[in-house]
Amino acid sequence: MSNYIQDNLQSDEEVLVCVQVSIWRLLPALLFSIVMMVIGIGIVAQDGNSVVSFILVFILFIVITISVMFVYLQIRTTYLVITNKRVLGKVGVLRIVTMDIHIDKVECVSYKAGIFGKIFHFYTLKIKGVGGSGWRYRGISNAREFKNMTNNAIECHAKEARREQAELIVLAMNINKS
Repeated sequence: MSNYIQDNLQSDEEVLVCVQVSIWRLLPALLFSIVMMVIGIGIVAQDGNSVVSFILVFILFIVITISVMFVYLQIRTTYLVITNKRVLGKVGVLRIVTMDIHIDKVECVSYKAGIFGKIFHFYTLKIKGVGGSGWRYRGISNAREFKNMTNNAIECHAKEARREQAELIVLAMNINKS
């Protein structure tokens, strides 16, 4: 668990589930890299040993490296947990996006997968709060478990709130009888 999550847990909170980001999330970037390298090799083979072709291949190599590193950093900096009280999340290094939403304010948790996601079991998880636009977390391998645990946490919190409300009503009725 990340320092961000540890630092933001309240004293009476317990983590129910953490998301797992799939390393397969790198696959599209790696496929893009392979295509770019084939293009680069084609440029060098077509043009020979000219300086321009080597500069183009070098630029392609830089683009490939940046694209793979970008996805890798997204994987390494994605943190999302459900506690018995909240859903906490953080993504990013240079541009950090955080989420801290009380469990009873979660309106919807959904997930979807593209073709690579279906094959390699990684999903885009969307969490929508009441009145909010929502947060997206890409490359999540345990999205179904996260969704189910969120729904269970919402139900447990609602039961606890109803129990506390019933106790207050009973207490108020006993005070009125006295």
